[in-house]
Amino acid sequence: MRTFSPLVLVALILALGACKPKDVEVSSVARSQAAALVAEAQTQNLLRDYAGAEKALARAVELDPEVSMYWSNLGVNRVMLGDKSGAKKAYKRELELCEKAAKKDPKNIDLQLGQLRPLVLLGRADDARKLLEKLGRENPDNFGLKQLIESKPIDGMIANSKIKDAILK
Repeated sequence: MRTFSPLVLVALILALGACKPKDVEVSSVARSQAAALVAEAQTQNLLRDYAGAEKALARAVELDPEVSMYWSNLGVNRVMLGDKSGAKKAYKRELELCEKAAKKDPKNIDLQLGQLRPLVLLGRADDARKLLEKLGRENPDNFGLKQLIESKPIDGMIANSKIKDAILK
C-alpha cells in the first residue's frame, strides 16, 4: 500500500482544485493574453511587486473570468497588499466557479474537491471539513479519497506557510 505525505496530498488538492468547466465563451486571443498576464504576475510576485501582480491578475480575470485559479491568485495578491475586502471578493468568485462546476458534474470528485481551497482561504475550514466528510460518506469505496481524508488536508493547508498567510480570518 502506497501512502502519500500530507504535503503531497495538499499539493494535489491545489493542483486539481482548479475548476474547469466554463460557461462564458472567451476568444483564444483573450485566453492567451490572460495566461500571459498570469505569468507576468508570477514574475512580479517573485520580484515582490505585489501591486503590479495584482493589476495584471485583475486584467486576466477581466479577459478570462471563469478560470478559478486566476481568482485565487488575485485574492492572494490582494491579501499581500492588505486588501482583505478585495481578496474576499476574489475568493468568493473562485468558490462560485468551483461550486458551479461541481453542480454540473456531481460525480466528479476532483471538481468537488476543488471547493476546498476557496473555502479554506475564506476562513471556512469547518465547511471544507464537512464537505470532505460528506464526500467520504458518499464515496466509501474510493481508496484515494479515503487516503486523502485520513491525511487531514484541511489542517495541512492551514499549516502550510505559503497558504496560511493568504487565509482570511
